Amino acid sequence: GGGGGRDAGGTADIGVRIEAARRARGLRTLRVRCISYQEEQDMRYRDWVHSCGETVHRESKGRVGYIHVSEMEKKGFADFTRQYLVECERDAIILDIRGNTGGFCSPLIIDSLSRRPLGVHVPRYGHPTSFPNDLPSNYQVVVCVVNEETGSDGEGLAHSLACLQLATIVGTRTWGGVIVTGDS
Repeated sequence: GGGGGRDAGGTADIGVRIEAARRARGLRTLRVRCISYQEEQDMRYRDWVHSCGETVHRESKGRVGYIHVSEMEKKGFADFTRQYLVECERDAIILDIRGNTGGFCSPLIIDSLSRRPLGVHVPRYGHPTSFPNDLPSNYQVVVCVVNEETGSDGEGLAHSLACLQLATIVGTRTWGGVIVTGDS
């Protein structure tokens, strides 16, 4: 075992010493930091998203981008934006909202996916840029993947993308509730 203290968040910093099999030069000691169940789930999720993205990139020879949005709140929109700014430079995008638990940011994602260039600025020297200049939309096709665990605002996003003809929806039937709670 090992010792440790508590951080400001109230979690224990527990160090664990592991003495591995004897080597020619003696014992090897490792220090292992224990993590919470939620930290482990977050790491597994990020690894899964990374693996899906690598598979899509490899199979499409880099022509198709992959974005997974797990929920439609601040974290989900931040994840979407971070991935979108890289993946939108490809010919097509797979927007995976399987397991999306909903939230409120579907209008922001729709806005990002629907933006089109209004013009092109061609300087005498340098490279042409689109106007608005924060428009990273080179892709031609968006495919939105849903499943039975896509709910609430995730369903709203898929429905809106289909109605606006911004994406082709594929996968299994969504949860079907599109429940909105709040004061309105």
